[in-house]
Amino acid sequence: MSLSRLPRELVLIIAEFLDSQHAINALARTNRAFFAQLNAFLYRYHVAHHVPAPALTWAARHNNSDVLKKLLSAGVDLYCPSLWGGRPFRDHRTKMGPSHRHPIFIAAAAGHAEFIETLLDAGMSDRLTPSDFNGIMIRAVSRNHANVVRMLLARGMNPWCPGGAMREAARRGYTVIVRILLLDAEQRKYQPPFFDYPEIGEALVELLDNPKPGLEDTVSMLLAAGVDGNFRGRDKRISPLCIAAGRRQGQMCRLLLESGANPNFANSDKQGPLARAVGQWLGSPSQGQKYPPQEVQDDMMKVVRLLFEYGADPARAGGGWALHRALHIRHYEMARFLIDKGARIRIPELRPSDQATLDRAVTEYDYETVMSRTPLGWSVVNLGPKRHGSASLSPGPRTEPLDEVPLWRRRDSNHTNEEDT
Repeated sequence: MSLSRLPRELVLIIAEFLDSQHAINALARTNRAFFAQLNAFLYRYHVAHHVPAPALTWAARHNNSDVLKKLLSAGVDLYCPSLWGGRPFRDHRTKMGPSHRHPIFIAAAAGHAEFIETLLDAGMSDRLTPSDFNGIMIRAVSRNHANVVRMLLARGMNPWCPGGAMREAARRGYTVIVRILLLDAEQRKYQPPFFDYPEIGEALVELLDNPKPGLEDTVSMLLAAGVDGNFRGRDKRISPLCIAAGRRQGQMCRLLLESGANPNFANSDKQGPLARAVGQWLGSPSQGQKYPPQEVQDDMMKVVRLLFEYGADPARAGGGWALHRALHIRHYEMARFLIDKGARIRIPELRPSDQATLDRAVTEYDYETVMSRTPLGWSVVNLGPKRHGSASLSPGPRTEPLDEVPLWRRRDSNHTNEEDT
């Protein structure tokens, strides 16, 4: 009598005496009849002997909904403690929900929308909280899976919460997902100041600070949707315009200015986009990059000219700090341009007579006197922590390493004072 003719009950009894799923699988693969009889038994054996079932993870990674359905029919536990455990909540309590090892998060990270739908239809939809759905969408957004985002929105998920999907999509510069979410907001009839969420403003700042392909389209969409171009970061000194100016992103600066960004928001001669545009260049002296090359100088000029085109005031947009930095990095074209636009260096610690001397030196383009009358490092204070042993604020003779002395202070052929030109 051939094995294929054995009664079904006897085949199952034989399978029950096997001590591993590998052995059961080998028996099932003997012929088609055995496979039809033992396939479901094999899944039940796997589920009974493995918690959580490794096949769940495999199915999630490979987008195999058929395997998932067979596991569900075999009684797989989607809510076992290792997959559905407690995790800290905002008020320091513990809430139950899917861990990041759960197949639904694995599928979201891989962009398997169909697999996620199968899980939701299997009853998970009723067990997930809005916070859980938000976490799943953020996982999909972080990997730029627009298909998962569309599927979750189609099933009625509301993605609009602080620190949600829009912040993640904006900060990563995922233009397609940003557009999808903005269309969702339009359908929900959300209007500004909805888009004034600090998290979205911070995402715009972060996006500008870490530019990626598609930056211009993403920024344009966010500004058109009502995101505040004058958003101030946590330190209240940085705005999107300051970041774009510091990066010398001329087109981004123009977009922000056209949307209403105020170049004078800092209301200070030491803070603002002018100071950022000139002062954000950090060279590498060890590689001979102590002063910016001509290309960088040209980019600085383009941004600064643009800022003045949109009403920048040196006394309110960081003009004094920018002037001092321009002299420090030998950008003399920038220095003259700023002086002609009214930039002055105001130092409250100076005596009135010394301040008058400094003002006169600025208007006369006497760069040597300007630098000798300003404290050492005056325009680098805001770039980092104050260094130990830095010079006092009182003006007076100072000594510097020779290679730190600008050319116009060495009395050589590169002296640029008006009297020598």
